Amino acid sequence: MKKLSIVLLVLAMAGGFAFAADIAVTGSASADVEFDLDAGTFGLVNDTYLGDISFALTLASGSGEAAGSGDVYAEIGIDAGIDVYVGGFDADDSGAIDGTESAQDEINAWASVSYANIIAGDWTVGILGSPDGFGSAVSYFDDDEDGAADQDAVAPAFGAGTGLTISYQDFTIGADFAVGGAYAVSAVAAMDLADGVSGSVGVAYDGAFSATGTAAVAIGDGALDLAVDFAGTAVDVSASVDYAPVVLSVYYGADLNAKVAVDLDPIALSVDVRDILTNQDISVSASTTVDAADISLGFGYVIGTSAWDVSGEVGYALDEADLTLGGGYTSASVLNLYASIESTTLIDGATVSLAYEGTDLTGADLGAITAGVTISL
Repeated sequence: MKKLSIVLLVLAMAGGFAFAADIAVTGSASADVEFDLDAGTFGLVNDTYLGDISFALTLASGSGEAAGSGDVYAEIGIDAGIDVYVGGFDADDSGAIDGTESAQDEINAWASVSYANIIAGDWTVGILGSPDGFGSAVSYFDDDEDGAADQDAVAPAFGAGTGLTISYQDFTIGADFAVGGAYAVSAVAAMDLADGVSGSVGVAYDGAFSATGTAAVAIGDGALDLAVDFAGTAVDVSASVDYAPVVLSVYYGADLNAKVAVDLDPIALSVDVRDILTNQDISVSASTTVDAADISLGFGYVIGTSAWDVSGEVGYALDEADLTLGGGYTSASVLNLYASIESTTLIDGATVSLAYEGTDLTGADLGAITAGVTISL
């Protein structure tokens, strides 16, 4: 049995130690008097919250590199270090630390080969492995604060990441032939098609076909971005057009979704339609600022279920305090209201607040009134 191996070796020694520390501490302590209007009870609630407590220290780090010469030569780079991390408190769901939690501490010594190539002019052969997946289409709402679920229908994956890559300028071929017969081949190319027009395309095959492609087009002061992923018969498509004052976002994965946002200073409008092919969940919102008041209105309607809701909020900033009043009503006859006043000037270094919240005033929940003080770092 014959084996063909390409081996690059480098012996690197980094003298001395480099120390760097990063300590981050944030948190708050609060005391609230809460009166439950439904139960007719009241009490004092204390809470501490540690939002981010961590300590990171690099005890030592170093790197080494080596390169040959001539028309055809090899190069390699190696990085290494020793890190200490103290943090990652095991807090409860509320984030409260009551003195019984333990930190997850770690000392980590690591080393990695950052690159290892054989180079001949514009040609480069990389021996650290080949691509094992790609994907370019991303939903415009996957990372929104509303916690919407990722609707990606496909995330093209192939091979095991072993093998070689062969690159020529902006074109790269990956080849992964594992012992035992498994294989994967891929090709990726990036290109400038014209002035203000660029794109990329990638294809792969490991017994099944997958592909990805992107395009970016400059439109005056605006831009058009398009991305498509394929894996078998599944497809993801994302597109956006940003041309002031309008931003149009479209995503197709598990369903079709589209959003239009218009900034008509001082009024901002948006219409977001989710699950167009099934439930047609429509959300309309408008916001503006009048003097020191921030005003927002919202309306939602699900065509598939005939459910609807309306909401609104007004926030007013005074020199001494911030006022907030808001609420909403749904087709299920649920009325909610909330109001608060917060001041950071009554006690220097603390926030004093008085708040009311009722989540279902038409039902059994009349809500609660809370007065408190919070000291934050």
